[in-house]
Amino acid sequence: MTRAETIREYLSEYSPDAILFNGLDDALVGTTSTWPSRNIVAVYDRDACVRVFMEEGIGWVEAEEYMCFNVEGAYFGKHTPLLISFHEERV
Repeated sequence: MTRAETIREYLSEYSPDAILFNGLDDALVGTTSTWPSRNIVAVYDRDACVRVFMEEGIGWVEAEEYMCFNVEGAYFGKHTPLLISFHEERV
């Protein structure tokens, strides 16, 4: 079972209203609970989301723009996924 499948299974059991982004399973890294509602939501790696968009054939600038306006700018209520950045050292 992949990590995304494991996370999806967990959310279906413990937070069936959690929202998942279509096509971004490769960027799905975990779950967290939000404050003060204590809802369990999906967590995505922001940079991995951009990489997924680039793998679909768009350039970095367009992928960043799409990410900013269509993913980061989206709010679907208390079950909206969270995005994280790891700030790893880049080579």
